[in-house]
Amino acid sequence: MGENIVLNYELCKRILNRLTPIFNKDVNIIGTDGVIITSSNKKREGTYHEGARICASSNRNIVITKKNQHMYRGSKSGVNMPITYNNRVIGVIGITGTAEEVIPYGPLVKELVEMIINEMDSRIAKASKTNSRKEFFKDIIQDTDVKDMDYYISRAKLLEIDLEIPRRMIFLKILDSNQLDYQKIEILFRDIFNNEILNINNEKLVLLNSCNNVDEMIKKLLFELESNLDEKIKYYFIIGEECKSLVDYHNVYSSMSVIDSIIPKDTTEKVIYMRDYEIRLLINGLSTESKKVYLSKYINVFSEKNKATKELLRTIKVYFTNNMKISDTAKSMYMHRNTVMYRLNKFKDLYGLDLSQPYECAKLYLGILIYEDDLIKMNKDN
Repeated sequence: MGENIVLNYELCKRILNRLTPIFNKDVNIIGTDGVIITSSNKKREGTYHEGARICASSNRNIVITKKNQHMYRGSKSGVNMPITYNNRVIGVIGITGTAEEVIPYGPLVKELVEMIINEMDSRIAKASKTNSRKEFFKDIIQDTDVKDMDYYISRAKLLEIDLEIPRRMIFLKILDSNQLDYQKIEILFRDIFNNEILNINNEKLVLLNSCNNVDEMIKKLLFELESNLDEKIKYYFIIGEECKSLVDYHNVYSSMSVIDSIIPKDTTEKVIYMRDYEIRLLINGLSTESKKVYLSKYINVFSEKNKATKELLRTIKVYFTNNMKISDTAKSMYMHRNTVMYRLNKFKDLYGLDLSQPYECAKLYLGILIYEDDLIKMNKDN
C-alpha cells in the first residue's frame, strides 16, 4: 500500500466492521471524490456526498446541520473529517447525527480509523516483504546456473537477508496430496516455524531452518501434523545438509529432489536424512549399462526365484549399516544375534560370499542398493 494507498471497498469494509460495534451511529467511509464507498446504512453506498467531497478537497472538518444541509447535495446531518495517511488526504469518515451527538466522538473516530489503516498497511507491508523473501529463496534454490552472484547478493541486502547464517534445508513431501494439503500445512507451521516456508508448486514444502536443533524442530512439526492431519495422509520429511553459501542452496535442493525421486512410494519412514542417501545419489548418476554390468556379478543373488533372498538381503543391509556388528544388527532387527549369524552363514553357503570380509560386504551392499534403485524406478514407471 505505502504512498499509493487507496480506500477500496474491502479495506473500508474491514474498517467499518471494527467501528460499528463501538458506535451506535451510522458511519460512512467516503472517497475523495465524494462517493460513499461503504456505510452502516447500506442504502447510501455508492451515492454522492457533497459535504465529504469538500471535506477532502479542503482538508478540514465539515459539520452539517439541518440549517445548512441544503448546501451539501446527498448529505445528512453529522460531522465529516478527512482521513490522512502520510500527510495526504485519502478519504473521509462521516458520522450521521446531530452536531451535539457526534462532534464529541469525531476526533476519537478519526484517530481510530487512521490507526486501523496504519495497522493494516503495516501488516500488508510485512506480508509483502515475507513474500519477497520467499521469492528470493525460491529463485536461488531453483536457479540452475547461479552465476550472477552480485545480483542475488544485492537482492539479499535489500531484503535484509543474512546469507552468512547457515540454513538447513528440509523437504516435506505429502503422498497423494492436493493443493489444500500444502496450503493447510503452511498455515499450520507458521506459528511454530519462524523461518522461511516455501511452497514449491504445491508439490512440496521446503523449510529453511536457521536454528541449531533440527531434531527438536522436526519433533514439533511431526506433532502438529499428527494432531491436525487425517491419519490416512502419508508424508515424510527429508533432512538436507546446511546451506552455508549462496550456491549451496541450489546444490542441496537438487540432491534432495533426486532423493525424493528414489524414495519408495510405500515407505513408512517419516524422517529421512540426506546423509543416509549419499551412496544412492552416487548410484543414481550411473548409466543403465554400468549398473547392468555390476549386477551381473550377483545374478544368482538377485534372482526372483529365491524367496529367501529378500529377507537375507535385508539382514545384510542392516548388518552393513551397523558397521558389521552382529549384536547391533540383532538389536536393530529385534532378533537374537544367533539368528543374524545363521543368516550370514546361510548366505555364504548359498553364494560363496564371506560377509565377514569388509570388502566383500561393501561390494554386495552396493549391489543391493543398485538393485533396489532399479526396482523403485520400475515401480514408479508402472
